[in-house]
Order: sequence, then C-alpha cells, then structure tokens
Amino acid sequence: MVYRYTILIVMFAFIGCSIPKISIHQKVSPKHKQEILKKADILNNRGIKAYREKRFNDALSYYMQSLNIKRRFLKENTLTIATTYNNIGLAYKALQNYKMALKYILASLKIREDILGKNSSLVAESYNNLGTLYLKLGKLDRAIEYTKKTIEIKSSIIKKEKRDTAIAYNNLAVMYERNGEYNLALDNYFKALNIAKEISNIDDRFLRHIYINIATIYYTVGNYQKAKEFFRLGNGNRIELKPIIVK
Repeated sequence: MVYRYTILIVMFAFIGCSIPKISIHQKVSPKHKQEILKKADILNNRGIKAYREKRFNDALSYYMQSLNIKRRFLKENTLTIATTYNNIGLAYKALQNYKMALKYILASLKIREDILGKNSSLVAESYNNLGTLYLKLGKLDRAIEYTKKTIEIKSSIIKKEKRDTAIAYNNLAVMYERNGEYNLALDNYFKALNIAKEISNIDDRFLRHIYINIATIYYTVGNYQKAKEFFRLGNGNRIELKPIIVK
C-alpha cells in the first residue's frame, strides 16, 4: 500500500513537470504572442462581467488567470498589468480581504505613476480606490488624503479638457473667418471666449488672443465701436483704431 502511494506521488510529480509552459524568455512569434495575450484580455473581460454580477470569487479567478498570462509575455511595468492589478484589488476589496486589496491597488498605482506621472485619470482612479479602501480600513486621514488627490487631478483634467474645447472653437472660427463667413466665425469665437472665461484669469494670453480675434472680425465688417471695445479687452487700451475710409 505504501509502495502504491509512493508511485502515485511520483506519477503526479512527473505529469506536473511534463506540462509545457512558455516562459518570457522563450522565443514566440509575434502572431502567437498576440493570440495568447488576446486570451488574457478575454479572461479579463470575463472577470469584469463576473464582478458586475457580484460573483467576486469568479472575477478574482479570471483576473488571476489573465495576470499569469500577461506576466509571461509582458514587462511588469506596463499599463495593462497595472489595470489587472487594479481589478484584482477591487475584487479582493469586494471580498473584504482589505490587506490583499491594498497590496494590488498600491502595485497598480506605482506602475501608473511611473508611466503616466501623477496628473492622469488612471492615477486618479487609483487614488480614489485607495481612498475608499482606507475608509474601509478605518484610516480616515489616509482616506481623506487620497480622495483630495483624486479631486485635484480630476479638476485639473476637466480644466484642460475645457481649454482644449475652447481652442477647437477658436480654430473653427479662424477657418470660417478665412472663408469669409464672419457671422459663423464670431459665433465660434464667442463660444471659445465663454469657456476661456471659466478657466482663465484676466491676464491669460489665450483669453486675450480670443478678444483680439473677435475685435479683428468686428473691424473687418466695419463695426468699429465693437472692435475698439474688444481690442481694449485684449490689449489694455494699447491700440487706437481708426475707421477704414474707402476712396
């Protein structure tokens, strides 16, 4: 009986060792690598579905399988691995294993900060997750600290997005102006101006630039009073305008 038991152990050990595994150092064709990484994405998506259905143990299992595949083919310091770490952390949090949740969310944060810097929406996501996790752990000061960081980053991102939108309106106005469509140009300059006023102070160069553009349109169409008003807003009374007289 002891002999058979020994044989079984040897057989299981042999079978276990005989399973072929692809290591990160093994040469794999790019096509094969992409196929395997696609499986990792499928597993991750199954994990997300399970998480949304509150099957947190299943979600954790899928995330871990996905992570094991990614680690064989990707460097540790990649955003896709950071995302998987974050997902694993959230699954552990849902299972109330806060120690493991903290480990993985912090690992995700480190990678995201290394690659993206601290002013990124993904970093803000990690900060927010840490804030709610520290709250669960009863560490209110840390929870407040990370939640404040989240708000700071999100506010900065919103401001940048608004500025980019204002720039786009300004650019569209320039195009209409060049095409001689002055009413449409003015309409878009004012859209840019309204957004710029929300996010800029009175000395902001971009804000003053829009004032000058609006003044130029009014000057072109012969509305000299309006042109003078907007030139003053953009230049602080440094430009004196005279009507164009056609002889």
